[in-house]
Amino acid sequence: MNGVEDFRGLATTAATVTGLTMWGLGWLAECGAVVAASHWRSRRGHHLAIAAALRDDRTVGTEQERTAGVPVASGQATEQTGHSGAPATCPSVTIIKAVKGVDATLTENVRSFFSIDYPGEFYIYFCVKDPNDPAVEVIRKQIEDHPQMARRCQLWLNSPDVGFNPKVNTVHEAYGAVTTPLIWMCDSGVPATPTILSEMVATAIDDPVSLGLVHQVPTLAQGATWGDQVERLHFGTGHAKWYFFLNAIGIDVINGMSIMFYKSTLDSVGGMKVFSKYLAEDYFMNKYLYNAGFRARMAPSPSNQRVPQRSLRTIYDRQVRWSRLRRRIMWTTAILEPLLECVPVGMIGTAALTSAFPTHFGGRGLEMFGLHVACWIGVDCCLYHVVTGTTPSVSISGTVDWLRSWAIREVGTIAMSLHGFVSNKVLWRGKEYELARDAIVIVPHDKSL
Repeated sequence: MNGVEDFRGLATTAATVTGLTMWGLGWLAECGAVVAASHWRSRRGHHLAIAAALRDDRTVGTEQERTAGVPVASGQATEQTGHSGAPATCPSVTIIKAVKGVDATLTENVRSFFSIDYPGEFYIYFCVKDPNDPAVEVIRKQIEDHPQMARRCQLWLNSPDVGFNPKVNTVHEAYGAVTTPLIWMCDSGVPATPTILSEMVATAIDDPVSLGLVHQVPTLAQGATWGDQVERLHFGTGHAKWYFFLNAIGIDVINGMSIMFYKSTLDSVGGMKVFSKYLAEDYFMNKYLYNAGFRARMAPSPSNQRVPQRSLRTIYDRQVRWSRLRRRIMWTTAILEPLLECVPVGMIGTAALTSAFPTHFGGRGLEMFGLHVACWIGVDCCLYHVVTGTTPSVSISGTVDWLRSWAIREVGTIAMSLHGFVSNKVLWRGKEYELARDAIVIVPHDKSL
């Protein structure tokens, strides 16, 4: 009998210690993310100063060289124009932008790239897989509307498949034709500000020897639907927490929506085609480069992607897909992440506190949990402000909307994580993929969304 009681005592102690450890880790990540994000914001001045110095250098080429127009290719790219006279501080850059389909934001997103202010040579490769995609006409129209940029633009269509990854299949041919030292690769929903290219380059040249990838912190522009609000809050709180905290402790975490790298560096680990077997090509690009001794760097500005209005169900399906990808790549992370969200870790921590200190907290579990949630919301508000540069509305309706979106995200994260364990299949870009370990695609199936 004593042996059973001793075992129960040890089990209770172990559970309490584990609970307190998880609770502490959750708060460490939450508060550590705010500190890391604040440091990122404070470091912006350093890279923005370098970016400003780059833009002040206007000695790159002649005005005739910068504005002369050449035809835009269709089907095959035009011959690459030679790069003239860029000083070492202004390396030439090729922007590779994969596009699929037309939505309400595409025209504005494409147009923004024609307003880039960069003193060095840069080229824009728009990559569309299907020649009949309506996005082709949107891109051609923008090129026609900006003739001064014509020689910088190339349209790549119908590149042959080299694997299962849709993005790699779309961009690999354009990647192979790049002759500039730097490449900025970004998704369709990522817009460009006039200064962003200078900011990305400033980060890249700050430590070119060890640089793997320059990546932008993913954020979402303000939207009108509940789905938009929930996803914007997701990128500004839950996603940002792990993004900043893990990078701060030396674990390189990147998001492939917007990345810059030296072409020679990526070629040294196999080039673009080697990632065609993975569905999460951005994760493995970073992993290959990390294992080769290169390190990722955050750009000073977030990506602030602009996407069409989406429903909560669309957002839910997207997060389930990401959850399944993470589980096939890093199963421990896929298990720990939802447990360290506010509600689960609060319940675990409250139970552990009342068990460890019954004299002080016995019978006060509900009060402790309420205090935990209130403090967590406060820290999330701070993180949201630092990452997005905006503050939740102080009006009653604005506060209610923010708290409602916060609650939906918190509860939804648990549901999405559990749903992510149900299957190894994901829907992406109109196809269903079955994933093996490391998110390697087994067999893709056509399936309408």
